[in-house]
Amino acid sequence: RGCSFGQGPRNRRSARPPRVPVKRKRKSDRSTSPRMTPQPPRLALVVNSGSSSIKYGVFEVSIDPATSRPVATSTCSGQVERISVQEGSKVALKVNGHKHEEECDCIPDHGAALERISDLLKREAHLDPALIAVVGHRVVHGGPDFS
Repeated sequence: RGCSFGQGPRNRRSARPPRVPVKRKRKSDRSTSPRMTPQPPRLALVVNSGSSSIKYGVFEVSIDPATSRPVATSTCSGQVERISVQEGSKVALKVNGHKHEEECDCIPDHGAALERISDLLKREAHLDPALIAVVGHRVVHGGPDFS
């Protein structure tokens, strides 16, 4: 008695949880907010390694405030060619449209090539490799069906 379809019990409050007061930040508190302090750029290194070469790019990753989606902006790119070739290797880096290339003695393996890339990023692009937050690598494997 006292209920009609779709209305629930009369003279009873619905079973809502009690409201919890939310402390609002004052404008003076916002200036010291962790979101307002300058953060170092988040960098992503993308690597495409082949049998005798490495192509790479460094991207600054930020969040688009309008869409809240990540946006990657190219900082620099380059490649190392002729890895483990006796005639010598070639290392290249392109920063802001300026290309830096150098010929060098044989780079024996991909580990040594990555060290050269790190040195080149420090010296020519003035990037600290410690700021690289994430590394992506292109992996292609055809398996037994595509060999």
